[in-house]
Amino acid sequence: MKRLVFFAGLLLLLTACARNNDSPPETYHNTPVFGSTYLFSLATVQLYQDDFESADLLFRGALQRDPLSFEIRKQILRTNLYRFERGSITVEAMNALIDSLHSEIGFDEDMLHYAYSFYYKSKNRHKVPDTIEDLIARYPSAKAYLYKVFYSYTHEGKIDKKVLDKAAKLAQNDPDNLYIIAGLYSGSDPEKAISTLRKRRKLRINAEAETMLLNLLLDLKRFAEVKDIFLTYQYPEDLECMNSYLAILKDTPDLGLNPQIADRIIKTGNRELIHNLLSSAFAGNYRDIIHRIEKLMTEIPPDPEEDGKIYAVLMADQLCNPELSVNTNYAEKLCSITDADAVVAYCMVHYSRANKIDYSKLDSTFIDFIKPNLQRLQMPDPISTYISQNIDFIFEKISVDAMLISRRACAKYFITKGFAGVADYSDAIQEMYQSGAQSGKEALMKEAISHFPHEASFLNDLGYAYLTTHTNLDEAKALIQRAIEIEPQNGYYLDSMAWYYYLIDEPRKAAEYIYYPSIMKDIPGEISFHIGMIQYRLWNYEEALKYLQMTIDKGGSSEYHAKAAEIIEQIHLIKASR
Repeated sequence: MKRLVFFAGLLLLLTACARNNDSPPETYHNTPVFGSTYLFSLATVQLYQDDFESADLLFRGALQRDPLSFEIRKQILRTNLYRFERGSITVEAMNALIDSLHSEIGFDEDMLHYAYSFYYKSKNRHKVPDTIEDLIARYPSAKAYLYKVFYSYTHEGKIDKKVLDKAAKLAQNDPDNLYIIAGLYSGSDPEKAISTLRKRRKLRINAEAETMLLNLLLDLKRFAEVKDIFLTYQYPEDLECMNSYLAILKDTPDLGLNPQIADRIIKTGNRELIHNLLSSAFAGNYRDIIHRIEKLMTEIPPDPEEDGKIYAVLMADQLCNPELSVNTNYAEKLCSITDADAVVAYCMVHYSRANKIDYSKLDSTFIDFIKPNLQRLQMPDPISTYISQNIDFIFEKISVDAMLISRRACAKYFITKGFAGVADYSDAIQEMYQSGAQSGKEALMKEAISHFPHEASFLNDLGYAYLTTHTNLDEAKALIQRAIEIEPQNGYYLDSMAWYYYLIDEPRKAAEYIYYPSIMKDIPGEISFHIGMIQYRLWNYEEALKYLQMTIDKGGSSEYHAKAAEIIEQIHLIKASR
């Protein structure tokens, strides 16, 4: 069932993105004028920036200037479908729009697909089958028949194989629909699924479809075919597929690690592939491949951040094989607490497999095995202490607070060493926030950004730090904007930008950024306070009361509680005076 829901969702996503550009009915032709063309262009920009409200208004303005335009009507329907998905237009309003447009012009294939998407998501049991039949009658396509497959499954509990076969026949040159069709065949007819995926890979190779194909072949124990598929991959074009193959290999000991595959990977020099190859070799105890990679690491130019992932596997190999002589201190080559965490994870997986114990049922016997081996290796004290205490924490021997002390000490060690990762800086910055320390915080954030200029959380942290002190506001805006460009729907970053505009006395502009913060699953008290204050400045008192009360109910900072309570009291006084 989950698989079918996934493919139904994928089909709807492809529908929303599709642009078939069918010809409009003969009675409706564009009569473009400068005003309509200009507004249409502006609307299209807003549409692709996800500002659906503005796009709708602009498209409607364009239609007033070019009332016979079929294309503008199509885009109005498309835009309002997105508005419906976002929750800014009701089912009733959307139904009325569809009925109005359909009575005016009739629908082409694009518009029927948009209508189907709306009816499906609004659970209109009467309109869904009618729209499907209309599509099949007028515009038979793989997608239309797939709609019918999903509809029949929803109402009859089974996949209609005849309809699915028709979809497959019409999807000959459509890799996206072939992938969906293969997924639907995979449960009942794996051979047909394999055939469909082989047909698809002639059109396009990507990791998701390749993973499905490899898993189907593995289920049938066709190992030789699986290995042959890897040898068809080209580097670097198929890098993602090569990594997916290695991930499967790591979890499928029966597949075996082909020396020819190892040769091809090592020759690429790609550290991500080499890391995944090493992980597979470690899982299967392929000593020759492990030794080759050890030797390779002494010959290639260093890349500390990427090399740390490889050295984490090699260190785990030393810990899990105490009979091996220790010629290299890999602990000193780790570059972050993420590498240290990986060492523990690799050891736990290796121990569970070697002793045929379910990973989730590992107990303190693992501690008895690993702790003496930790002592055998000579490693820097911050790393040794953190790995040891992390293991104790996993098995509930110590508290989270005790573990965090050693974790943060280890993060500081890596930062001082000069090869720290994102997690190290994140932990160090978080510790400063929690302790209230101000000295050095800004410098640490700037250092983090200098190492990771595209890490959105660091950009937002420094930008928001400026907001809290009301300093460098222009730089704060620039930093937060960069964070939003990287993660445009992140509620924390959008809240920071909203608060920036609030602080410079532009509450209406601030309100443009509060949609995603307002729909966060568990809104932090600080963010609900910001939203409440913005609504208060816009005289939206009911919304302000809602979010300010939410701030008080959340607990946390007494600073926000006191201010929220003060504004709530002011709102009640204003309402009482009316």
